[in-house]
Amino acid sequence: MGQIDRLTVVLSIALIVAVFGWASSTFTLMQTTTGAATYVSPESQVTIQKYFSINASGNLSAGIDFGVIETLPTANQNATLNWNDTSGGSDDNETLYWITVETDSNTPVDICILATALNTSGGVEIEIGNYTFSDSEWNNITYPGPIDELTMSTSAYVAGETGIAVGSSDYFRFWLDVPATQATGTYNNTVTILGTSTGVPCP
Repeated sequence: MGQIDRLTVVLSIALIVAVFGWASSTFTLMQTTTGAATYVSPESQVTIQKYFSINASGNLSAGIDFGVIETLPTANQNATLNWNDTSGGSDDNETLYWITVETDSNTPVDICILATALNTSGGVEIEIGNYTFSDSEWNNITYPGPIDELTMSTSAYVAGETGIAVGSSDYFRFWLDVPATQATGTYNNTVTILGTSTGVPCP
């Protein structure tokens, strides 16, 4: 066999090997892709052990109003419904601000409160340290009372009453101090009342 014949045989063998290798890899590729699913459907599972719902009284939802202050300085200005002494009924001296843990809950609730700055549309501000509140599971002439006042914060939730039972309420009173140098105007802010499952700290 001449040199050209040997070269032809070698090239033929190389071609056969190359074609066989291409066919093998193509066959493998076709085996892995042909008829492959276009989506998968894994299942997820979670168990909810605690759930709750809170609801505000109509008066609390309507807003916390401190009325018109005509003389400065003033200390512990009451929100207008802190003591409801206008009805002449059994709720005299009770606050009309409260949060209820709804009966479709299955765990007691802890209360957390956060406030934005109390300021005018022009940006004049009453310092948040002048805005205080108290909350209690009791609602009478004494509780919630100034003896348990807590100062509002704009930067972190303040922990209020804990362990509010399902179907029970947490009652609130609010107070505002206004210094003698405070500019006139209408001041507004937003108070956020958050519930957490008892034992879970305020964020």
